Amino acid sequence: MGAAATRQIASSAGLVFTGEDHGLLANEDQPSWILSFAANRPDPTAVNKALEYIHRGESLDIHTRFKTRIRTPWYRVPIVPAGDLLLSKRSNEFPRVIANHAKAITSDTIYKGRVIAGSGVTADDVTASFLNSLTLLSSEIEGRSFGGGVLELVPSEVASLLIPTSPEMHEHLPRLDAAYRESRDGAALIEATDGAIEDLVSELTQDVMDSLREERDSLLMRRIVRSTRDFCEE
Repeated sequence: MGAAATRQIASSAGLVFTGEDHGLLANEDQPSWILSFAANRPDPTAVNKALEYIHRGESLDIHTRFKTRIRTPWYRVPIVPAGDLLLSKRSNEFPRVIANHAKAITSDTIYKGRVIAGSGVTADDVTASFLNSLTLLSSEIEGRSFGGGVLELVPSEVASLLIPTSPEMHEHLPRLDAAYRESRDGAALIEATDGAIEDLVSELTQDVMDSLREERDSLLMRRIVRSTRDFCEE
């Protein structure tokens, strides 16, 4: 079995997903583990409890569903290797990127990422940089919205995001992570990230970041109210 974090990304307390965070989810009886019947593991049909689990799935007709009926055997689900980053596919106020220190496995490639070798930055640099006004503005522009103001990013849209960063940004991650865990204040976190970016990326001055934040806030509010009656009537 492997630690799983697919649906827990958005509810993660901070900017880093640790082994302790995973343990807390498991203790709260949240879906936290992925059971692997991979070919390099013992035959599950030779283990009573595993065989019972397979039979239970068949009694629910899970083996007749599209993604299972095309597999042989049906219960051998591909396990996506752990990524260095975790991404929230759908969000409300803002998308989340989290440093995967726990090496948790996700059930969908959209939820995980890695930093390309030779880029000069680490996953922690990207995580500490992500919640800045430029990146969040590009998220509003590139992403798509659904009922209730939900923002969704698919791989092609993620690839288009503008993420200014620096090899020194990881030094800010512990401070930003601790601040968000304590307050859950998204606006304060964005402002703090903007400040760190301004210190390390000379082109992104305070005036520039303030302007980007205003534009992002405008698109955010438009997305959130888009499905309301008042918006539709206008």
